Amino acid sequence: MNDEELEKEWEELENQYKLKIRSKKLLNIMNRDKTKQMELNKLESDLQRMKEYNTDIWCIYGSELCAGDMIKKEQEIENKIKELKNNLK
Repeated sequence: MNDEELEKEWEELENQYKLKIRSKKLLNIMNRDKTKQMELNKLESDLQRMKEYNTDIWCIYGSELCAGDMIKKEQEIENKIKELKNNLK
């Protein structure tokens, strides 16, 4: 093999290595986004269940409950959902 052939082979190997690195980076990004999406889905589901529960117990116990605490907890989850959605963009 002459120098020119060796140089071409070296460049090809370098390009393959760079492609593998890019692929790994993309895979990591995709996995991270998938994890965030799963967390987002869970939070949205939790929020829906919490709102339904809060509505049900309010109908039963009414003013004996602290509505402010209920609303605060719902808003905390809503804020987490907004933050995750912004991070996914």
